[in-house]
Amino acid sequence: MPKKRLSRDQKRKAKLVRRAQKEPMKASLAYDGNKYKTDELIPVHLATETGIYAAFQISDGELTDHHVRGGLEKMVMQMRGEGLPPFEHSCQGEHVAGQEEELVIWGVRHTWHHYFEAHPHPGGDNLIGVLRTILNSIETWSTPGKQSRGYLTYLRGFLRKAGYDVDEVEEEDELYERGAEYCEERTPEAGEAFFELANEVLAEGDWEHVAEVAQELLGEYADEGPVAELSALSLRAQKARPQLPGPES
Repeated sequence: MPKKRLSRDQKRKAKLVRRAQKEPMKASLAYDGNKYKTDELIPVHLATETGIYAAFQISDGELTDHHVRGGLEKMVMQMRGEGLPPFEHSCQGEHVAGQEEELVIWGVRHTWHHYFEAHPHPGGDNLIGVLRTILNSIETWSTPGKQSRGYLTYLRGFLRKAGYDVDEVEEEDELYERGAEYCEERTPEAGEAFFELANEVLAEGDWEHVAEVAQELLGEYADEGPVAELSALSLRAQKARPQLPGPES
């Protein structure tokens, strides 16, 4: 009896199965609970994310969410193992191409160094929990693709709201300015101007910029801003992302 030939689609699916068996999916280190969001640890979260954003500023906006995730994951794995390597503290971070994850680690350990000079150390397990909780924030706010800065732009808005001096790492952004005006004034005219410009930017294909501006505004105006409208805009922008062709057999 002749051997049954597989269709093109069946061959493709079989190839994906073999690839998954050889390269099992990496388990996420993110933690989505509230265990590490206590009053004691919230300042540690803030210090950690301030360090992350400092690294972003030093890189002149070149860091991506992917770099931040990689740096924090490396720290978690080290702390679960033999511990973090010795840290020669310096207040001068440097961006070296190809070493973005190390810059993220420097930023976090730099702010930890100063924070724990004046505050009690919460213990290694709690620090790991803080990092894993931030990893969940990255998963929440990142847009698709390795060039995403959705989390970092959300973080910029959040830190600005918290009163930190957040130096801009890019030129003045008209879309952000109109969005901030809408969030502060909440008038129909301001809303119309913002969403009209957002639609124009989407029509030009820059879906990621629209998503990131919406998320930056969510970080800055989460308490008093139009959260539902901004969330819907971010999701609509991400759905406008061009889909890549599927794998070939």
